[in-house]
Amino acid sequence: MYIKSEFTCWFYIDIYLVSEWFFKKFLSYLKTNYSISVIFQNKSALVFLKVKMTEGTKASFKPEDFELRSLQGKDYTEILELFREHFLPREQISIGLELPVEEHVLSFQDHLKTWRECEASVCAVYVPTQEIVGALLTKLLTRNDPETFGKEENFSKYSSKLQMLLKILNHIESTVNIFEDEKLEKVLELAAITVNPKFSGQRIVYRLIEETEKRARQMGCQLITTQAANIISQHVFVKAGYETISEVDYETLELDGKRPLKVSNMNGTTKAIVVKKYL
Repeated sequence: MYIKSEFTCWFYIDIYLVSEWFFKKFLSYLKTNYSISVIFQNKSALVFLKVKMTEGTKASFKPEDFELRSLQGKDYTEILELFREHFLPREQISIGLELPVEEHVLSFQDHLKTWRECEASVCAVYVPTQEIVGALLTKLLTRNDPETFGKEENFSKYSSKLQMLLKILNHIESTVNIFEDEKLEKVLELAAITVNPKFSGQRIVYRLIEETEKRARQMGCQLITTQAANIISQHVFVKAGYETISEVDYETLELDGKRPLKVSNMNGTTKAIVVKKYL
């Protein structure tokens, strides 16, 4: 890649006028992508940032720049923002339903409270800045608790479109009776996975899956399953060695007497698949 030009920018930020969350995110972004010097002016409460920018360059990473770890209680807000920014706007069923992100996030944050507690849920951290750049959320399924998204009678507090989203997800999951195999007692569900696109090309998504599989074995799970609702996740899980066991065609999907999805809006995704992998 050719370097077109280099230039230096100065940013002056009054820390009393911006939130701590915004300042940390902004600083993390600059540190990740550019050469940066930080000078604090205590008297004026201004932060002076000297940033050397190179037009047309992209940050390079090494495998050791990223570490995988369990989710911690303090991670809740950062994980929620990660999925709000990089997962929910690209979730294809929501796009097909024309469901606003700010509606979808209401159910997602409820599920996150449960999924983050599972021992197999993991996140990827960019070591230089300690920013969470990817996460895989999971749920332990048992014969007494086999649903990932909850029972339909609990959906009434949400909007009609959000209820339909959850009904579709439950329908996809219900096309397979995982516990039909009498030998299975514990199954791990991969509920949601995302990686900040800024860190794409680093195999983070596969490292998250591999780490979760290792933890699932330690938990005594015999099987992992998930619903891949778009063509990108379908490619990822097939490449990771998962077997397709069911398909749901979005064009012909009917619930509550209607076909709820505008498939033409769904960026080439025409079906969902359910996949599994024995451990």
